[in-house]
Amino acid sequence: LKFFIDRPKSDEGDKALGEAMGKIKVILQARLDPEEAHPNPLPERFVLKDVAWGKARPLWARSGWLPLPALSKRAYDLGFLDSTDSVERTPMIERYGEKNVKSLYTAALELALGKPARFDTPGVMKIGHQQIALDQAAMAKVRLPAADKLEAYSFLDLIHGKVDAAALADRVVILGY
Repeated sequence: LKFFIDRPKSDEGDKALGEAMGKIKVILQARLDPEEAHPNPLPERFVLKDVAWGKARPLWARSGWLPLPALSKRAYDLGFLDSTDSVERTPMIERYGEKNVKSLYTAALELALGKPARFDTPGVMKIGHQQIALDQAAMAKVRLPAADKLEAYSFLDLIHGKVDAAALADRVVILGY
C-alpha cells in the first residue's frame, strides 16, 4: 500500500483493512524519520539477518513511521521508502536503529519475482540468479524506461465495476495516490 498507515483511524475501518489484508499479499510502506517521537514497533520478522555491509553507509535513522501493529501482523511484507538525491538511485536496504530492513523496492521485487533478496556479499544484492550492484549507500542505479508503459486504473472505477477485475489477476498492484 503506497501510503503510510502509522496512525489509527476508526476501529471499524482499521479492523476491516486488517481482515482484507489477510486475503492477499500486501506490502506495507514505512519510512525513516528521526523526528518521530513515538514510532510503532518494528516486528522482528521484517528485520534482515546476515547482511554484509562492508564499507556501505545506507540511509539510517533511529525512528520512523511504521504501520499500526495490527496491520503489520497481517502484512505479507514491509518496505521502507525514503527519498534520495536522484530518481536514478534507489535504496535497496536501509538501517532502522540497529536493524537492517528492506526498502519498498526490494520488497516489491521479491514479491514480483517470487524469490528472497540476499545481501551476503558487500556491494551486491542477489535475487534468484540475478545480481544488482549497490553503491556505498546501498543504492542501486536505476535505468528508467524511455516511455511509461504501466497501466493505471481508478480504484473507484474498479469498485464500481467499470474496470474488469480480471485485468489485475496475477499482477503486482500498487495502491497509492
